[in-house]
Formats: sequence, C-alpha cells, structure tokens
Amino acid sequence: MRLSAMPLRAAALLLAAAACQRAEAPPASPERSLSGRLLLPGRGGPDQPAAGEVLVLPEATLAPFLARRAAEAEAGRAQGRAGREALAAERARLLAEQDRADARWRALGDTDLGRRLALRVRPRNREEMRAAEERFQKEKRAAHAAARTAARRAEEKERELAALEEAAGRFRSCAFLLSGLPAASASARAGPDGRFTVRLPPGRVGAVARATGPGGGETCWAVWLAPRDGPLELQLDGKNTLLSGCAACAAPAGAEPVSGPRLASPR
Repeated sequence: MRLSAMPLRAAALLLAAAACQRAEAPPASPERSLSGRLLLPGRGGPDQPAAGEVLVLPEATLAPFLARRAAEAEAGRAQGRAGREALAAERARLLAEQDRADARWRALGDTDLGRRLALRVRPRNREEMRAAEERFQKEKRAAHAAARTAARRAEEKERELAALEEAAGRFRSCAFLLSGLPAASASARAGPDGRFTVRLPPGRVGAVARATGPGGGETCWAVWLAPRDGPLELQLDGKNTLLSGCAACAAPAGAEPVSGPRLASPR
C-alpha cells in the first residue's frame, strides 16, 4: 500500500514549527526563595537565635498598612505627650505643696515642747491652759492631715504619670505596630536555631517576622526584599529590627516607598 506524500510533508512542517517554538521560548525563571535566621538582640552579649514566624507580604499592601500604623502611633504619642506634660506640671505643684505641708508639720513638732513650757510659765488659769493646748493640738493635727493629703495626691499623680508612660510605650510595641497585618502571600516558621526558608511569590515583597525572647518580650522585623530572581539570604537581628531605622527597614516612622532600599541579597 502506498502512503500519500502530502500528509508526511505536513507532519514534518508541524514538527519543525514546534521545534522553533521551543527554541524561541524564554528560559524559565529560577525559583525565588528566602533563607535566613532570626537572632534576638542580646543584652550586653551576642544576639541569640530564636524561633518565630516569618511572613511575606506584597509591598503594595504592606507599605500602606505600615504608613497607617505609623500615623496612628504618632497621633497616640502626641496625645500622650500632652497628657504627660499636664500631669508632670500638676505633680510638681503637688510635690511643692507636700514639701510646705511637711515643713509646717515638722516646725510645729519642733516647737511642741517650748509651747507647752510657755503655757505653764505664763500666769493663766486652768481653763485657758486647756483651751490653748487644744488649739495647739488641733493645729498640729491639721498640719499632719495636710501633709498626708498632699503626699497622697502627689502619689496619685505619680501613678497616673507612670500609666501614661506605659501607654506611650505601647505605640512602639510589636503588638500595636503589627496589629491587623494584612494576609501574607507566604509564610514559614523559624526553628529553635532561628533558621527559616520560605518560597517567595512574584513581584515586590517585604518580609515581616516576630520572635519572643526568654523573658516574654517580643521583637519584630519588617524589611523590603531585593526584587531579584533566585534564592536570597537574610539575617534578622538587632541591627534591623522594626524600629531600628536601618536603610531597608519598613519602619512605621515613615514607611519606605516602593522604590526604597532592599535588604536581602542573592546568594
């Protein structure tokens, strides 16, 4: 049986066209990944590895989120500053009042014996002496009560001021700055040695990480990643924490623009 030459020629042309398409197809981009380590800032010693969570978010959502948290934190700090200034002035006034009340009470105590002797030396009848003694004791009790009241009010203002100081610190905490963080595109867990690896999605992204120290204090990071293909390496330590002001940090106090520096470098 004789085969037709026409179908054979058509098949050869199709195979040649497919081969050309394969030759012209761009090479596949290498897989993007991020490997690194979490190191908690050491107090007077080297940074220590820590377990924690690493999240990767698109820069288009992370940058506005951090900018919004920055504005909220600054508004809270500004309100707190005004309240602390007013409380500090009131506390200073009450401390001065307490000093005066204490001085008055001590002065009456210092003259107590002299006044008692004077009452006995001067020629007065018993009723006059009793009335004078009662007035003197009443004056002492009033001075003592005034000193105690002034001390109590000063302590109350001291506690209020401490509470405001603690509230001001909240605006620099990880719990506040990262509250309501948008959904991550990728995530990974760092083990006890602090090491992690996470596959990066396409596009410009930032990495956010959190770790808790032995004492319960939390450390967090937010950095922009270099928009390069292939594997990247990143060490998150005391030099690039969220509020450290490092060049590539996505710090809330003025979040880096989309064109900002990139921290991670290719291997």
